[in-house]
Amino acid sequence: MTASEQPMRHRRPKLDAWGTTGVAMAAIAILPTLGIFLIGFIPDMNPIWWLGILLIPMLAVIGALVLLLGVVGARRGTAYGLSIASIVLGVVMIAPIAWLWFSGA
Repeated sequence: MTASEQPMRHRRPKLDAWGTTGVAMAAIAILPTLGIFLIGFIPDMNPIWWLGILLIPMLAVIGALVLLLGVVGARRGTAYGLSIASIVLGVVMIAPIAWLWFSGA
């Protein structure tokens, strides 16, 4: 068998550790945020207090970190599916802050 007749071996891409870390951080931040937001709908609770004091700064910091991890992971030579998911989750986490900032509220 000559070299041109040998079957091509496909190399499996390396694990995307950056994207996996970013998605895990986003899940850790988004799930409690959703819980606090839903608790805010109870009539005796005030959702504005929780959103303004606790959630917005937490989402800003962790969203920026998740976005950074996704960008770094996408630029590496690994499989970048989770890095793209990390970038999308980072943008989703930063979008409410940007909306509040630029809406003049």
